[in-house]
Amino acid sequence: ICDCRPVLNAKANAAMGKGHEVTSRLGGDGCATLEFFDVANIHAMRKSFDACAEACRRSDDDFLVDVHASRWPHHLGAVLRGAAVVARHLEAGDPVLVHCSDGWDRTAQVCALAQLLLDPYFRTTDGFRTLIDKDFCAFGYMFRERAGLGEDPDRESGPIFLQFLDAVGQLSYQNPTAFAFTDALLDLLRDAAGSRFFGDFLRDNDRDRVSDAGRAA
Repeated sequence: ICDCRPVLNAKANAAMGKGHEVTSRLGGDGCATLEFFDVANIHAMRKSFDACAEACRRSDDDFLVDVHASRWPHHLGAVLRGAAVVARHLEAGDPVLVHCSDGWDRTAQVCALAQLLLDPYFRTTDGFRTLIDKDFCAFGYMFRERAGLGEDPDRESGPIFLQFLDAVGQLSYQNPTAFAFTDALLDLLRDAAGSRFFGDFLRDNDRDRVSDAGRAA
């Protein structure tokens, strides 16, 4: 069992019915293990991204100090480490349950990245499209809310999909021959997600997308 949250957050969320599994109730460590990935929530990610973006707008030579202070590289590393743990378990033949508090942000990131690590199909253009469609669109990632188009943008917006693209870019940079696409595709998806021109990136679930398609027809 892989819980994407920091362990302290998971225990605090228990008061809202979003606690974590107790392995002793599942047969003990011989039957199930529980690992926490220490990936922060959208509020921490939003604050971190804003600080990183501000640092990158600086023109002096010390901007890297501010990038580090933003903790964006730290958060990115936590997501990638979690994906690597899931990939290793799956490669060893272990069934894996991945979740966070709600299940549509960190869970989507980690599961999609783990599949990207394991299956070369998802590192092709067609495969990457399928991966996003399956693990973000169909899975219920809230593109509309996270883009700041919902009822409470100050609290519900967050750079989660952008962070996923950044993580893919890091993997591609370190393993360029393992990918059938370049950063140009990631840039295209980043722009598409922020353009508000594409229905896939304008809704929070497939039901709303189907409803949009029906009205358009």
